[in-house]
Amino acid sequence: MAVTVRHPAWFGAVIRQAMVLRGHHTQADLAVASGLSVNSVVNVVTGARDTYRPSTIEHLAHGLSVPASALVALAASTRRPDPFTAAADLLAQPAPHGGMSFVIDVDAGDASVVEAALAAVLASLEATLPGLRARLRPPG
Repeated sequence: MAVTVRHPAWFGAVIRQAMVLRGHHTQADLAVASGLSVNSVVNVVTGARDTYRPSTIEHLAHGLSVPASALVALAASTRRPDPFTAAADLLAQPAPHGGMSFVIDVDAGDASVVEAALAAVLASLEATLPGLRARLRPPG
């Protein structure tokens, strides 16, 4: 069953604000974080459609680190506060599965070596811990 978006342009504006507040500087960044195509993210943030597959909403929620149910409720909302307030309220929802983000600063040396090592460690963890989903985001 499709998820209906009552006010597509407003929903897209909220997602754009949430994207920036979450540190995704481009639509491509959100696409990578959510596992969606850039085209799918563009459709959402521009309000191009008024229905989405539940899996699209779930992936988008994962990329924003919010519960999918919060995005479904936002899509169906008749109340339309300004997009910034709605995005802040959305991001105040507890992250599903206790999700967490880390920032690592590399002050000296080759950052690409550190990035490659972290990617290898995360891949190993994902392979050995069922259900773990970890990703590296490029600096913004």
